[in-house]
Amino acid sequence: MMIAVTALREKIRKKIFIAVTVISALLTLLLSTGSTTLTIGGEPLTGYNIMMPVVMTVMHAVSCIMAMVISLGTIPAEYERRTHHLILTRGVSQARYHGELTLANVGASLISHGIFMAGAAVYMVSQGHGRELPMMLPAYMISGLGAAVVSTLSTALSAVMGRLPAGLIAGTVTLAGIFAPLLELAKSMAGGLAGKLLGVMLFLLPDLNSMQSAAAKLLTGKGSGLHPVFTGMFYIYLFAMFVMIYKRKADKE
Repeated sequence: MMIAVTALREKIRKKIFIAVTVISALLTLLLSTGSTTLTIGGEPLTGYNIMMPVVMTVMHAVSCIMAMVISLGTIPAEYERRTHHLILTRGVSQARYHGELTLANVGASLISHGIFMAGAAVYMVSQGHGRELPMMLPAYMISGLGAAVVSTLSTALSAVMGRLPAGLIAGTVTLAGIFAPLLELAKSMAGGLAGKLLGVMLFLLPDLNSMQSAAAKLLTGKGSGLHPVFTGMFYIYLFAMFVMIYKRKADKE
C-alpha cells in the first residue's frame, strides 16, 4: 500500500486541492445566502426539501469533474518520469502498481468530494436542519461512488490513450451520467433509431445522477434504494480491474 499512500500524498500537495476548497466555499456561499434565487418559469425555488437536491446536484457535478481532473494522466505521468522502472524492478507487479495508483486517484477524488460535501453540510446547517447532519455520512458514501466511478474511468482511459482523447471521452461519459434524466427525456421524445441509440448509451454508461439523487433523498428524509450503490460499485470494479489487467507496451519491452 506504500505506492498508493505516496501517490496520494503527492496529489494532496498539489494546488488542485486549494482550487477545490475555494470552489466549494464559493458554491456554498452562493447557495446558502439569500442573494441568489433559482427560478423555474419565473417562480422561485425555495424551501430546504427543494433546494437541498439542487445543492447536491451542483456539488456532485463539480466533484465528478474534479475527480476526472485529478485522475487523468496519473499512470502516463509515472512512465514519462520513468518512475515505473524504480518500482517494477523491485519485484512489484504491473497489476499491483497500476492498482495502487488507481486507489490513490480514488482516495484523492473522495477527499475532494468530501470538501464539496462539507459545503453541502454548511448549507444544511444554515437552513436550520443541523439535526439531520448525521445523515451526511451515508449521503457522502453514496454520492462519493459517482466521484469514484469517474476517477477509475479516467485512470483506465489515460492508461491506454493520450490525455486529450482520454479527457474527451471521460468528460463526455461524465456529463452524460450527470445529465442522465435529460438524456432519458430526449430518448422518449426522439423515438426511432435515435431513441434506440440513446437507450443503448444510457444502458451502458454509469448513471451518476442516480447516485447523487439517492444521497439527496436521504438528506431530505425520503429514503433511498440500494440500486445506485450496486451500480456504482459494479462500474468501479469494472474500470479498476481493466486498469490492473491492461498491460502497457512499455512493460512488454
